[in-house]
Amino acid sequence: MAGLLSSGRRDAANSSVAVSAVPSLAQSIHCSQTSHRGRRTRAKLTSEERERVLGVRRQGACLRCRLLKIQCSLGNPCQPCLQSAVRGSERKVLSFCYCVRTRFADVNIFRFRSAGETASAIGMQTETLLLDMSNLLSRIGKPARFSFTSSPAAFNSTMVSWLTDPDFRLPNGSIVGLCCSSLLGLQFRQETANGDAANGDAATDDLLTDFRRFLLATSLAHAGWRDGGKALRTRDLCAAGQVSGYRLLRRLDRVLTPQFLARCERESCQVLFLLVLGAVLGVGYSSSSLLEGDASPAFPAAAAETLLSPEFRRSPTLWLAMKEHLCQMLAHHLIFIGSMLGIRLDTALEQRIIETAVTRWNKAEEFVWAEMVGVAGPSAVKVPGNGDVKTEEEEGDTMGGSPSTKRPPALPPPARDNEPPWSPLEAQQLVPIPCPEISQFPPQQLKAGKGRTRLQ
Repeated sequence: MAGLLSSGRRDAANSSVAVSAVPSLAQSIHCSQTSHRGRRTRAKLTSEERERVLGVRRQGACLRCRLLKIQCSLGNPCQPCLQSAVRGSERKVLSFCYCVRTRFADVNIFRFRSAGETASAIGMQTETLLLDMSNLLSRIGKPARFSFTSSPAAFNSTMVSWLTDPDFRLPNGSIVGLCCSSLLGLQFRQETANGDAANGDAATDDLLTDFRRFLLATSLAHAGWRDGGKALRTRDLCAAGQVSGYRLLRRLDRVLTPQFLARCERESCQVLFLLVLGAVLGVGYSSSSLLEGDASPAFPAAAAETLLSPEFRRSPTLWLAMKEHLCQMLAHHLIFIGSMLGIRLDTALEQRIIETAVTRWNKAEEFVWAEMVGVAGPSAVKVPGNGDVKTEEEEGDTMGGSPSTKRPPALPPPARDNEPPWSPLEAQQLVPIPCPEISQFPPQQLKAGKGRTRLQ
């Protein structure tokens, strides 16, 4: 009996020693596993959550988005997914150094003021110039019948052919005349034009007006146009182009952003496509040699060999380098906005559009600005610096086509009692006239117009 008791004591002592030898952490883990056996570590996904996860996997999102089970926005993807898309599928033309984001204000080649001018004098001069350009805009004749509303895709295809094919000619009009007149009557939609209402930022306020003033002023100065009433001189046109160009580029910094473009519908994108295309033409028409007191510093010769086009290597200046870079930036945005409209270009064509933007895509300039005298019946077209040139006035054919007949110039109507004398300046309209049409008239009437600069 005593032996049994001693043996029982030994077994109890051994069991207590064995239990005490197990670490307390292991005991707690063992107890925890035992007490929570059968509980799921993660809640079961609902059918909606499971579909969302599958959508993320189908999209091929980055590792971060897969781990967090979040879906990247298709319109505004996260930075890791954007970088992954750039490495994997983005076109090569949009991945070289010129894609570095640069503000238009940093390469703004237009000067808002001259040295020594006071703020009040600048304000008065600016208002006068903008008023003069608004008066000129009101005199632009009706553009040719561009068929846009019936087939936007066909219209955009025509624009792409004009950009990429040096021998392609628009069948019925001038790009400059189209953009200066009404941009096909397109406008920004109200929700897009309002911008950020909380910040009071109306991004498109006066954008189209500044653009039309800019393109009209630069094209008139480039074409050597002279006002029949002697109210505007070439110097005034250059100054108006500088002011409106300065304002336009500052507005483009707020418009050509991912946030603004994400809100744009197709019609607004169409407006921006034509606006950016016209802006490239306006920058190409601009010249620092027309400015008084221009002292642009020389561009480094070593950098000019690699960064400038062959045309600008002959006389490299900082102004020319900024002009070329500005045109290439605008061309990049033109390609991107075109992709939003469904315009797909291969890498070679995109590269050509970017590289030849500063030379206005090497397009032949076939139009000149002229003044149409008279509002009804036969009329006379006044070419800058020339006499009157007779032409047939037909609605919708003021920007293209050839006259079928020649008639004598219109005579002023007879004066009536209590009426002011008739002035030809009251009825003059600005229209782009095709140069082949002008060449059909007698040479003696075009003596001063020979060799004058033309426009697209």
